[in-house]
Amino acid sequence: MTDDRYPSTEDEQSVHLDVAYPDASARRLPRYYDHRLVVTADMANTSSIRPRSAMRLRSILGTACLAASLAFALPAAPAPADGPAPVVLDARSGCGPALDTQGAEDCVPSTAAAYDGWSAWSRADPATGQFELVTRSPAGVISTPAVRQRAAPFDVELGPHGSSVVAVYSRCANALTDAGCGIYELPLPASPSSERRLDIPGGGSVHEPAIWNGIIVFLRRDDHGNEDVYSPQGARPDSLLEWQGARRKPSYLSLPHSRGVKGSPSESGWPRGLTGVISGLTLNGSSIAYTTAVADGDFSMSTLWLQQLGHAPRLIDQVAAGAGNVCDPRFLSPVIDRGWLYAYLHDCPAGGGPLGDDRFTRYSVSGDRAERADHSFIHHIDDQIFSVVPYDDGVIWDNGAVDLLARLTWRPLARPVPATFCTRADAFC
Repeated sequence: MTDDRYPSTEDEQSVHLDVAYPDASARRLPRYYDHRLVVTADMANTSSIRPRSAMRLRSILGTACLAASLAFALPAAPAPADGPAPVVLDARSGCGPALDTQGAEDCVPSTAAAYDGWSAWSRADPATGQFELVTRSPAGVISTPAVRQRAAPFDVELGPHGSSVVAVYSRCANALTDAGCGIYELPLPASPSSERRLDIPGGGSVHEPAIWNGIIVFLRRDDHGNEDVYSPQGARPDSLLEWQGARRKPSYLSLPHSRGVKGSPSESGWPRGLTGVISGLTLNGSSIAYTTAVADGDFSMSTLWLQQLGHAPRLIDQVAAGAGNVCDPRFLSPVIDRGWLYAYLHDCPAGGGPLGDDRFTRYSVSGDRAERADHSFIHHIDDQIFSVVPYDDGVIWDNGAVDLLARLTWRPLARPVPATFCTRADAFC
């Protein structure tokens, strides 16, 4: 593969996937083809302008987002008759501010994080219109650390730092575009004035951090990028970096990108170098996971990735959607824990049952096993759901309220086959 904008490197690798899928070019009932999706990982340094665009979030939120920002909370989904009942930890997490002037339903969602008995999320403050950080200790004590509020929900992650637990998150000059962002660290339990900004070499707007014993991974913005898949600058909204602190400089990590298919946009071509919007970045030891999302008009695709630091990303799961879907399907809040990669699929199907194929799935990191949680986190296919993360033997999730289920049961699931809308006629690769 050659591309002047994305030169090949010694680290370039390819991921190939052979599947059968519908022909997205005929925007009518499709027939099926066999085709190969080729995703190439390289070390190119490119990035974006709007990492939190409507492309990224409209599918997750739906019109319920506005209600969430006004502190409306859905009831917790019912537990199995013989299991524990969910407990509401916080009734007003919410989302905001609006990303799109055309509709307040597109807004930055709250996300929950958990590690070693601690958990954290954002709470909407109706008095200020901003969000405060909330933590819950292993003893169940809920508190709001004495740190400044944020215009959008905190992109918070928790992780170990020696024998302690720390929270990391960003603060931005512009919460809608993630411009002018810096990364902050907060030891738990928090004390006054314990928040500190991390002096990460290289500058730029850095956001969506994750931490593990002094290693931090994060996203960095470049003002020349954007999310238009046919833009000459390409569509890689952020670069992915690893920083080990001390005197070391951050190093760029490989990102997946499309090989591309010839043809102009009007001829249904698909550009090279497309990564999409990265979200849900998480770190455990030397392993990271994240999701990417791309959209082109009526079609969208969300992909779940697992990656060892210093190596190419590994495709785990993928979902594609067309114009008939209730919203764009998304993988939410990946977490690596005890040999599993956890992620929630918000399916938003065009048809089917009232819950679609929403599932909280865990994938074996070293094998082919997969399991599905025996719990429904939504009541209807277009309900809001922002994040679902494992918590000890249970789960914490955010659907406009933050809920806890102390024990979660699992059942075997055939390893999901990544889907795609790629076709010979209308490539979405």
